Amino acid sequence: MHFDPVAIFASIALLQILGWLSPGPNLVAISGASMSSGRTVGLATAGGVALGVGLWALLAVFGVSLLFEVMPSLFLALKLAGAGFLCWMGLQSLKAAVAGHKGHLDVEAPRRATGAAFRNGFLVLMTNPKAPIFFGAVLTSYLPLGAPAWISAGIVLEFLVLSFVLNGITAMAFSTHKVMNWFERHQATMRGVFGLIYIGLGLLVLKQAFV
Repeated sequence: MHFDPVAIFASIALLQILGWLSPGPNLVAISGASMSSGRTVGLATAGGVALGVGLWALLAVFGVSLLFEVMPSLFLALKLAGAGFLCWMGLQSLKAAVAGHKGHLDVEAPRRATGAAFRNGFLVLMTNPKAPIFFGAVLTSYLPLGAPAWISAGIVLEFLVLSFVLNGITAMAFSTHKVMNWFERHQATMRGVFGLIYIGLGLLVLKQAFV
């Protein structure tokens, strides 16, 4: 059977770019971390998201996404976990807004904050119920039946690397001195806005879980 690797990888890259341009939890997490804590934390969040993307792609290659179709209760559990995590992040942001933290924002963040940002980015992606649907659909549509193992491995690697590159661009853009200085002047308001967005996204996921 003939395969066109260029067409396969180009199609997936286009889908990733379109997904990157679409607002969602990933964008909120990365932009918020970049503005509030600087480039290092923003890139760490992007790294966590990229790892989650790579892991979901790997699971999809092995057909794990089909498990959610066979066992809907697992998919419901994932939706509830995702809704809960987003709401938790929203409450944390609102708490910081109410507390009125107005410390100076450094471009280089402490290692502990970087580790927490990586974890948050990873969890935001892994608990997003749209992830298994997206990767299941992509692998079904663009991974030909009987494709060699190197194409499957290449797809997983492409998702991982391109995700970090694209989300890294987001982190770099939102961690410029101009953007960070603006955020520093409006910290309480912006933390409150991000908190409400997180909670809104969480409630949306919760609503969809029972539709």
